[in-house]
Amino acid sequence: MGYKKTIFLLIITGIIVGLSAQLPGVHNFNLMFSHWLQSWQPIWLVRLSESISLVEYFSIPLSLVISVYFLSRKQKTTTILILLAGFSWIMQMGLKTLFNVPCPTPQEVLTILPFHGLINLTSVCYPSGHVFDYVSLWGMIYYVTKQKWVKYLALFLITTIGVARLMLGAHLLTDVIGGYLFGFAWLFFLMSLFPSY
Repeated sequence: MGYKKTIFLLIITGIIVGLSAQLPGVHNFNLMFSHWLQSWQPIWLVRLSESISLVEYFSIPLSLVISVYFLSRKQKTTTILILLAGFSWIMQMGLKTLFNVPCPTPQEVLTILPFHGLINLTSVCYPSGHVFDYVSLWGMIYYVTKQKWVKYLALFLITTIGVARLMLGAHLLTDVIGGYLFGFAWLFFLMSLFPSY
């Protein structure tokens, strides 16, 4: 399956998940899943989840630094890809506004993140911005780098950010799924711009 079909399938699935997220049955399942997940979290996993989530707030500076590095090496295509991936927050904020799915409240789930509400700039949560941004930026970093340790770090952050956001009570399951769906759609779109990279 080519990029176009994959991107289309991811977007359609993301729209379906987003539209169904506020249905009572889906919302109740989301809460049940969060309660189950949060019922067995050890303190070390909470701290790890906080650390993984914290990386998000350095995404734009990180993308700028990486872009300058690649630009200094005269790799213009890589610079453009990293910048577009790093500024994916514009895309995910637009999606959040479009779907308008509210964030879980402290009455619904245990909100553990100490700075949740202080740094959180929105009251809508679908799709998860952290997940979207990690898939976009770290997925692009994985795509353009040749260093194995950077690839491993990218894979670690992409695969753990969803669970981290659920553990901390910042998002519900559908938010995280939507973040992965739309995040990979955006990543594959960027990759399709330079298929011979």
